[in-house]
Amino acid sequence: MNLRTVLGAGALLAAAVTGALALRRTLQRHRRRPGEKIAIAPETSTAEAQLAAAAEPSGATRLDVALRTLAHQLPVEGDAAELPPLRAARLGARALEVLPEDLARDPQAPFVSGQGGWWVLPADAVLLDEEGAHEVPAPYPGLVTIGSTEAGDLLLLNLAQVAAVLLDGNPVHINEVCTSLALELGMSPWASDVEVVTIGFGEDLPQLLPTARIAHMRQATHALRDLSERLLEAHQMPETQHQPYLLLCASALDADLAWEFADVIDKAGTVPVTLVAPESTAAAHFPEAEVLNASLGEPQQLDYAGRSSRPCSPRPPIRPDCAFCRPPGCQPRPRKTPAPRRRRPPPQRPRRRTGARTPARRARHRRLRRARHTTCMRRRFESWARSR
Repeated sequence: MNLRTVLGAGALLAAAVTGALALRRTLQRHRRRPGEKIAIAPETSTAEAQLAAAAEPSGATRLDVALRTLAHQLPVEGDAAELPPLRAARLGARALEVLPEDLARDPQAPFVSGQGGWWVLPADAVLLDEEGAHEVPAPYPGLVTIGSTEAGDLLLLNLAQVAAVLLDGNPVHINEVCTSLALELGMSPWASDVEVVTIGFGEDLPQLLPTARIAHMRQATHALRDLSERLLEAHQMPETQHQPYLLLCASALDADLAWEFADVIDKAGTVPVTLVAPESTAAAHFPEAEVLNASLGEPQQLDYAGRSSRPCSPRPPIRPDCAFCRPPGCQPRPRKTPAPRRRRPPPQRPRRRTGARTPARRARHRRLRRARHTTCMRRRFESWARSR
């Protein structure tokens, strides 16, 4: 884990890392054998001290409780429809705002109407207590920090609402951004129902973090096969609720693989699937995806998160900073003309299966076999009934 990534990623990630360290130490104390001693540093390291200073667990807790309160009050307000889709959230020292997908929609309690279509959480809003809030499932598990504003507000993007986010810049910085996203999603209080797959990086993250949200795959072909199996399972069991599936790839994809990912994600249906990958080869197959420069220390435009009068301040080239409007005199970065999409026949699955057989994959195979057996028996019964 690169130290620069953690120290420059944001307050939510710092809080997640410090929480993971504290939990790992607690588990070490509980799991030690009788008479075994655990080595403890006499002084707190500089990195840990800076992480503790940058962490803001209260802001993450307030955002989590506010969103769970919104989900809890939907039946009370008489709106039995689906949750209002959110594009992004803005978390500051004194303000908390969310941006709905439909900017003309009336705000949902406990939020009130703000500027530019944003919903603002009043300071005197009545929220659920923390114990009661944890009984409500997290309504927006795909929220993750993507940048900050000049005032120091954190900008969170709802990855479950977009098909892809592409990264440009130095490969080292792209790897750092993907690692930051994986760490925050792995420890976020509202992302317990997210399945994160790291491709080509973060091999030690599943063992380092005390959660089981992250799976590592060495090659993108393994992740593509796992995604195909996940979508096939969702197609055979449409009545079940499907959790978001996030693919974080730090290395450039092959052109054919990028096309296959675009084709599979386009057919995902009700399963929220998001790909975060380098822009070099994937831009032609995701023409509508947002492109962020991981190495640029200047403000960048994020069209999906709307516009605001507060530009973003330059930061070190560790995480991309997103502005809601361009500063005076700044011209928009020209977008590349996407190449025409090539239609290729679907690749044939090799007979020999490669990749690690994880417990999650084995469980999915068992559920899929049971579903197929049930379907086969039902068809046999219907055929027998018609013959009678």
